[in-house]
Amino acid sequence: MSTPDTRKPAWALGLGTGVLLILALAGLAFVGGRSLPERTGPPIEEIGVERVVLQPGSIELGIRNTGADPISIGQIFVNDAYVDFTGPVERSDDCGPRSSAWTTPGRTVSPTRSRC
Repeated sequence: MSTPDTRKPAWALGLGTGVLLILALAGLAFVGGRSLPERTGPPIEEIGVERVVLQPGSIELGIRNTGADPISIGQIFVNDAYVDFTGPVERSDDCGPRSSAWTTPGRTVSPTRSRC
């Protein structure tokens, strides 16, 4: 039986357990991080539509690539029809404007502008 003088305080046991847990997690992250394979497959496509302006004969979109990977848009769905689109949507680290334009049969659709 331990006496009150030789018994460790409860906070010291909790602190020791916490330190061991942090060291174990740091070791796992250090050793396991290098063993994970590179991410393969298609990019994670995330875009945010920030602004839409509708005018007769034109559609203007303010979009932003919010994902980590550069993406390109191949088709856009406008008026129940798919329209080919060739402009890239680049990730803007400097928050500069990005623009692209596309045309539909019989009419021109105004450029998309991407802002941060």
